[in-house]
Amino acid sequence: MNHIADLAKHAKELRSKGLSTGEISDELNVSRDTALWFLTHKIEDKEEPSLKDIYVNWRSIGTSPLRLKYIASTLTDLILDTLDENDLDEPEVVVGVANSGIPLASFVALELGADVALMVPKKHLWEPEQNGDESGYLLSNFASVNGKSSVLIDDIITSGATIKDTLQLLRALGSSPLMAAVLLDKSGISEIESVPVKSLFTAAVV
Repeated sequence: MNHIADLAKHAKELRSKGLSTGEISDELNVSRDTALWFLTHKIEDKEEPSLKDIYVNWRSIGTSPLRLKYIASTLTDLILDTLDENDLDEPEVVVGVANSGIPLASFVALELGADVALMVPKKHLWEPEQNGDESGYLLSNFASVNGKSSVLIDDIITSGATIKDTLQLLRALGSSPLMAAVLLDKSGISEIESVPVKSLFTAAVV
């Protein structure tokens, strides 16, 4: 799926299943503004979006537990290098951002011998008419982050807003975030909220 009409159709299908605009943007690996554009334009429109975004499909990894494990091992190596460069200890808990960060965080936590916590980001609750007071939350069936050092795992950075919101929430919950690690960074971000951000790949519109 790489055509604008296909993405717009898929966005509307996800909406019909009850997903929020924020959840749709997460599912399509695009920004919230791009997801909103897909939802508010007719599929037959010839208009090209004025927004600059990059559609990423990493399903060939996500469908294979073995490939996920190998990618998580590579992320773990990147995390350990970054922690060593910054003279930081290994984390006590690895925090996966729902949804796509969850399997990666689980494998990374296993390799690091750390607890695993799962966070539903503020983004998933987002709709354009809201006032922005909504907040993400930690899933209660997994590890607490209170009083623990943490590493944040997600799949893709588009604007950095989700990572920023999640880092702020982790601190509010009593955690000390050491770094964030992702598969792909669309924005070339190296630091958010004074926390190092590392990615396996960086993409840019040229």
